[in-house]
Amino acid sequence: MNQAPRGRFDALRDSIVAHLEQVELRLRADIQGQGERLDSLARQVGSLAGGLEALRVEMVERFESVDQRFRTLELRMTLHENKVIERLELVAAEIELLKGHVASLDANFARLHTRLDPLEAAVSSWAATTAALADDMRQRFRAVNDRLAGIEQRLAA
Repeated sequence: MNQAPRGRFDALRDSIVAHLEQVELRLRADIQGQGERLDSLARQVGSLAGGLEALRVEMVERFESVDQRFRTLELRMTLHENKVIERLELVAAEIELLKGHVASLDANFARLHTRLDPLEAAVSSWAATTAALADDMRQRFRAVNDRLAGIEQRLAA
C-alpha cells in the first residue's frame, strides 16, 4: 500500500509539475510579449523624444530669430528716434531764430508806422491842396474858355 499512495503522489506531483511548466511557458510567452510591447513602447517614446528634441531646437531657433528681429527693430527705432530728436532740436533753434526775426520785423513796422503817420498827414494835406488847386484851375480855364468863345463870336460877327 505504500506504493499506491506514492504512485498517486508521484502522479499528482507530475501533474502539478506539468501544470507549473505550462504556467511557466505561458508566463514566459506573456513576459516575452510584454517585453516586445515594452520594446515597441520604448521605440515610440524614443521617436517622440527625438521629435520633441527637433521641435525644441526649431523653437529655440525661431525664438532666437524673433529676438534678433526685435533687437534690429529696437536699434532702428533708436536710430530713427535720435534723428527725429536732432531734427526737432534744429527746428526749435530755427523757430527761436524766426521769433527774433519776427520781433525785429514788428519793431521795424512800428518805426515805419510812426514815420508814415506824419507822411500820411502831409500827403492828405497835399491832396487837399491839389484838389483845391485843380478846382481853381478848372474855374480859370472855364473863364478863359468863356472869354475865348466871346472873342470868337465878336470876330465872327
